[in-house]
Amino acid sequence: HGQPEITAVATFGSKEIIEPFNDELYQETLRSANYKGNLSRVNFDRHLRATYAEGLKKYAQGFNKRNSHITLAEYYIHVDEAGAPHLHFDGIPRGHTATGKPSERFTRALVEQYGTDDEKHAKGNKEKGIEYMRKWRAQEDEALVRCMNAAFKERFKTPVKFELTRT
Repeated sequence: HGQPEITAVATFGSKEIIEPFNDELYQETLRSANYKGNLSRVNFDRHLRATYAEGLKKYAQGFNKRNSHITLAEYYIHVDEAGAPHLHFDGIPRGHTATGKPSERFTRALVEQYGTDDEKHAKGNKEKGIEYMRKWRAQEDEALVRCMNAAFKERFKTPVKFELTRT
């Protein structure tokens, strides 16, 4: 029997947010002093998809450094579907029970990652599990935004400043 995995999707934005942003960035790029030449919308969209893919790739590549007790097993990037760029990933939780036995539960991995020594040896604290899930999600959201900002700055040489917005 194999390791149980967590399966998740990291989505960057929504169609309603991304499309107007892409249109505005295209117009800014055409007006930019950094850009010289003729840039068709088709060519721009190709660069845009590559930039979203690069940001998602950077996010995935940093996952194991950010998460000491969850191992990223594999990921798939989608930038060609209608809607928002996103990444599907599978992770393997690596925690321990209160008695020290290996545990493949996501909540135990989060307790290992964020908890104090007392919490790591305590049994069933649902509130801490929820708190650590929120902390993990905030950490991963911030990492995704940071990676996207870096990818856009690198490719477009334009100060794009994405921020986290929950819907």
